[in-house]
Amino acid sequence: MSHNASTTCLVIGGTGFVGSAVAQAARDAGWNVCAVGRSDYAQHVGERFDVVINANGNASRFRANQDPRFDFDASVRPVHASLHDFTFDHYVMLSTVDVYNDPARRECTAENAAIEPASLCVYGFHKWLAETLVRRQAGRWQILRLAQMVGPNLKKGPLFDVLERKPLWIHPQTRLHYMDTRQVGRTTVRLIEQAPANDVYNVCGRGNVEFSR
Repeated sequence: MSHNASTTCLVIGGTGFVGSAVAQAARDAGWNVCAVGRSDYAQHVGERFDVVINANGNASRFRANQDPRFDFDASVRPVHASLHDFTFDHYVMLSTVDVYNDPARRECTAENAAIEPASLCVYGFHKWLAETLVRRQAGRWQILRLAQMVGPNLKKGPLFDVLERKPLWIHPQTRLHYMDTRQVGRTTVRLIEQAPANDVYNVCGRGNVEFSR
């Protein structure tokens, strides 16, 4: 699908940690970008966009598993609403590698890996539900599964805890992949412009960080 300066793009959650980087990358590509958050989402309901990028939703695994109802309302209901609140040609959902049953094992995280929803944690299950809504209801879609990220305005996560000298709530030998949010933004735009639609893509960093070092 070709895009140019006349391309209209809505970024839901476009003022957040990841969404703001995606919105900026789309602007850098010359797109006409509308970035919305909770405060101004309703103002744009009913509008038409060439591309809708959903970077919204709860990003806290801990809170999701502690309060499943909150997580459902934050990560599933808004996706369903957005699929009906706007008219679009192309819908992109930023999801998570936590939809895989064992994200720590490389062989279990191929984009076409079979997923057993019943054995997922609450956080992964709700993201999987939201992905399923996108598959069913968006005619042209892409799902991008993200891992750990760093970037401007980092406010939580193991790396943030280390930098802020806060208690580390993971095992010191845990290894995590990180990707800069600005690279996530550029990759998102590139995939929309060049990659086949109606498919899933892992968007993750190379290598890993071991917290015991």
